[in-house]
Parts: sequence; C-alpha cells; structure tokens
Amino acid sequence: MRATLRLDGLWRNPEFIKVWIGSSVSAVGSQVTLLAVPLTAVLVFGAGPAETGLLTAAGVAPMLLLGLVAGAWVDRLPRRPIRIIANLGSGLTIATVPAAALLGVLRLEHLYVATFVVGCFVVFSRLATSAMLPAVSREPLPQVSAPGSPAGGTRWNVQSRAPVRTS
Repeated sequence: MRATLRLDGLWRNPEFIKVWIGSSVSAVGSQVTLLAVPLTAVLVFGAGPAETGLLTAAGVAPMLLLGLVAGAWVDRLPRRPIRIIANLGSGLTIATVPAAALLGVLRLEHLYVATFVVGCFVVFSRLATSAMLPAVSREPLPQVSAPGSPAGGTRWNVQSRAPVRTS
C-alpha cells in the first residue's frame, strides 16, 4: 500500500487553506498559552488554587462580557483584518510576559491583565473565523465544521488534519 497526497474538496480551495493554516498556528499558540501562563503563576509566584482560578476566569470573562457586542461588530466589518489584528494582538500581549520577566518587573497582576486582554482578542478572532468559513467555502457547512477544519475545535492532531489518502 502506498500513501499518496490527493487534495479533494476544501483542500483545493486556497482561501480555505489560508484560514486553516492561520487557525492551526493560532490553536498551537493558544494551547501553549493555556499551559504556560498558569504554570508561570504557580512556579514563579507560588499561586494557589484561588489565584489560578482567577487567572482562568480572567481568560474566560471576555467571552461573557464581549461576545454579543463583538459578534455584531465582526458582522459589519471585514473579517480577515479583524482576525489578523486579533491574532497579532494576542501574540504581542503574551510576549509582554517573558519581556516583563526578563526586565524583572513581572507580577501576578500582569498575568491577570495579559490573560484578560488575550481573552478579548480571542473572542474577536474566533468570531471572525466562524464568520469567514461560509464565505471561503462552497462546501456544506457541516464539512467545514468537521474535526479537521478550523471551526472543528482547537485540538491539535496532525493525523486528523492531514489531507492524505491511501490507495
């Protein structure tokens, strides 16, 4: 049996490929951040369950606070720039954490603020990505939202994402 690379359906659509690559890179960054920020709080500041829980809440709160307003805004503006700005903003915000640590000024409060700001950017990025999918694909939306696609979750699994068929 020989593995061959055969691009079908969505994999032939360059706009979808751009969305997929951007979502994949964003998902890896989000997963690293999800692990690194609470771990930094525990290892550097000795944060306990209450502080770690507050840090997690700071990352989730923007969805509750901004979700509806951000959704209305994303619907009225070009989605690609929103997504790019949100992902760049998120990356730059997270970059302030090691920068502050190198300068010796990192505090737990900085982690709280950075986590909240990143959460705000994530709201806009996810909404823009979801709104972009129907425009970049003529495929039915259930196929676009399947586990191997950008809207299918943030689970990073190369095997399920690879467009390879065996024949």
